[in-house]
Amino acid sequence: MPTKSQKTVPEMYAKTQHYPQKSERSTEITQAVAKFIAGDLQPLSVVGKAYFKNILSVMDPKYELPSRRYFTMNVIPEMYTSVRTNVELELKECESLAITTDGWTSRACQSYLTVTAHGLDSNWKQHNHVLATRMLDVSHTGVNVGEALAGVVAEFGLQRPSGTAVVTDNAANMDIAAKAAMLTPHVKCFAHTVNLACQKSVKVQEFQPLLTKVRRIVAFFHKSTTATALLKLNQKNKELKLIQDVSTRWNSTYDMLQRYVDEHEAITATLSSSELRKNAKGIVTLSPDEITDLEAVMCVLGPLKTITTIMCDARHPTISLVISENDSDLIKAMKGAIRQDMTKRYTQVEVEEFTWMCTALDPRFRSLPDLSSEKREAVYTNLIAKTETVKSEVSPDAATPSTSTTTALPALPALPGMTDENANKVWWRSHENDYPNLSRLDKHTLHIPATSVASERVFSVAGDVVTATRSRLASDMVDVLVFLKHNL
Repeated sequence: MPTKSQKTVPEMYAKTQHYPQKSERSTEITQAVAKFIAGDLQPLSVVGKAYFKNILSVMDPKYELPSRRYFTMNVIPEMYTSVRTNVELELKECESLAITTDGWTSRACQSYLTVTAHGLDSNWKQHNHVLATRMLDVSHTGVNVGEALAGVVAEFGLQRPSGTAVVTDNAANMDIAAKAAMLTPHVKCFAHTVNLACQKSVKVQEFQPLLTKVRRIVAFFHKSTTATALLKLNQKNKELKLIQDVSTRWNSTYDMLQRYVDEHEAITATLSSSELRKNAKGIVTLSPDEITDLEAVMCVLGPLKTITTIMCDARHPTISLVISENDSDLIKAMKGAIRQDMTKRYTQVEVEEFTWMCTALDPRFRSLPDLSSEKREAVYTNLIAKTETVKSEVSPDAATPSTSTTTALPALPALPGMTDENANKVWWRSHENDYPNLSRLDKHTLHIPATSVASERVFSVAGDVVTATRSRLASDMVDVLVFLKHNL
């Protein structure tokens, strides 16, 4: 009896009965593919790739993968609408809100403005969301940026009776933008401020010759494969690459100097080798005194890195943190440059009063030991005035707070000392009924980040969305994909 010839793969799949496109199983797989695209920053074209189709057909031959157009026009927009609804509901539960914003340029030379939102709900739970990544195809004047911010605030319903705070970098146009969008208070990114001060300090005349030496040595190793290979041998299996500083990358100068000091023995041994003497002309190693100076410089820059790291942590409240030695001439010059640069960036009276108020509300710093008694009383007086404002903002149908007659303000200096990063939120949540007005005031400020890092971190994700192979991606789809990546 003759046997039938073996069927080809197309013949086998041609007779496969596929799920209806709207069936529960088909919808489940399609949603999973959409999450794969949005969550892992995959190109939409992946649904048309032969091997991706093959994976799905092996896992479930009855599933028929929709086209790229179907995902672009239907699945992704529907997912965006669903996730956005949940985000808006969460933000609606927050009595007060703050936004951060910053701009970036894509590979296609298109300018985008990113906006993130931050708030606390009635249970003191922190909510952080990336809301919009919108193309800004006009001049980046303060008025234009303010108009864009006002549009996002209105679109997502971020207006609040107590005001919506905004955190930006130190660019002059952001002052105008905040006023144009009626966002208050306007907090300057503390991490950006620290970085600018750090850049000023390393540019002091006394430090330039030493910094130039280090940069030349690091650049030499980055360009010479022979030097890099010899350095690895002299590092005794540590194989730590030297770091080149970049002015726009926070703390990179400190990282470069720290790595150099850690590896200076291996670097000196490498540059002294006979194999490099011809190629390393003009490269002079550092003397013991210069290494000592570097170590002293790092004692100045090290705390700035620590501060930046702490301030950039979006998981914990940070706004309340914004608030004579035998130094060499070099260190005095660097500290002076830092102090001068930071002082000139905090000259607005309303911002200073706001940050001191936030600090006074934090159980860890409530006694304000760095202030004179006169200044301390002024801060407390401002707190009393603000609590009266908070009481007047309570709507008739709002939940009635505790009627405790405890005078909250005089008790502030007696609050227990706490060191936990969430001490502020934890303490006020447990004493909300004891100090209803002060706790409500704290809830109005606690959610405000001290930096605009939340917006800046979006840049790296957005860069993965608008890649060289997807530089023609529509700006609306960029907005949708970045939103889904951060909110799924």
